[in-house]
Amino acid sequence: MKKFLIMNTLIPVCFLSACSSSPPLPPQIDEDAPAIHLNNQVYRQTPTATVPKNAGDHNGQPWVYQYVNLDRSDYVNETEKVRFFYFAHHADSIEIYGQPARTEAYKYWLQANGVSANISTYQKDLLKNNVNITFRKGVKNEKAL
Repeated sequence: MKKFLIMNTLIPVCFLSACSSSPPLPPQIDEDAPAIHLNNQVYRQTPTATVPKNAGDHNGQPWVYQYVNLDRSDYVNETEKVRFFYFAHHADSIEIYGQPARTEAYKYWLQANGVSANISTYQKDLLKNNVNITFRKGVKNEKAL
């Protein structure tokens, strides 16, 4: 019992005595040292036209990817933007289906973000702000044949 009482009094005393010491002083800055400049080239924004495309993907095989019922006011969910623009920048052709005003808005948005693929819009009776987008690489559109 005595041992328990002594331990219960010594432990808080040790913790409290450690807090009473002053914090360490921060390191001093040498005013006479030569100035160090960061590489400002790193922070310049690279235009999308100069970003090289990843030509090795899909082993040269044709591919098709679809987004169905996109209805966001900001076009694409934040977590999907990288994948969306990957397909947009690597596609040979893009087809947008929906109401004319909305499909034209998506077409303009894609072109404004550096997409150089052939973009076709088609009227389709979807909900007001919904669109379907098809990205194609090396695949012919069956409708156009």
